[in-house]
Parts: sequence; structure tokens; C-alpha cells
Amino acid sequence: MEEYTVALTPQAEQQLRAIVHHIAHELLEPETADALLTALEQAMASLSLLPQRAPLVEEEPWHSQNIRKLLCRNFLTYFWPDPDSHRVQVLAVIYGRRDQLNQLRNLKMKL
Repeated sequence: MEEYTVALTPQAEQQLRAIVHHIAHELLEPETADALLTALEQAMASLSLLPQRAPLVEEEPWHSQNIRKLLCRNFLTYFWPDPDSHRVQVLAVIYGRRDQLNQLRNLKMKL
């Protein structure tokens, strides 16, 4: 079983920073923000082994593009595993209560 390299797109990195900033500075919960960041980073790192274990996004066109999702706490991480290059590209990290389809439509995806 080959390991995959996991990389975040600039968009996913910005979303992650915004989530942590919001929790730490607007909700005034820096410890919670740190714990969430650690949990999300561990979840994304786990994609290096068997990324196909995560379910495909059900809706099109993402389903046909092999976009998958991973739930961690109240956040969905969307990613694309490329079996040819053994690379996982994390596309987005989105709060679970947001309109997921609308958020996916607004993604800038370069697969």
C-alpha cells in the first residue's frame, strides 16, 4: 500500500486560517481553536493512507470528478485523491451547517 502526499490548495489553507481565527478571536476560544486545528490537521494527514475510504460527494459534477469528503468534528474537508501521482489535494474545509452545495459551487477547482 503506497502512501499519498497530502497538500492543501491555497483556498483550503485560507479557509482553515479563517476558521481558526474566527474561533480564537471572535468567539474568544483560543484553546478550542487550537484543538480544532490539531484535529483537522490530523484528519487531513490520515488521508495519506487509503484516501478512498472517505465517501464520494453524491452530487454532480463533483461525484464524477472523484471529489470525496471527510467529516471531522463539525467540518467537512473536501479533497481529490489522484491515484496516478499518489497525491491528495485538499480543496476546501467548510463548516458543516453551511449550505454545502452552494459552497462547492463557489470553489475554484483545478484538478
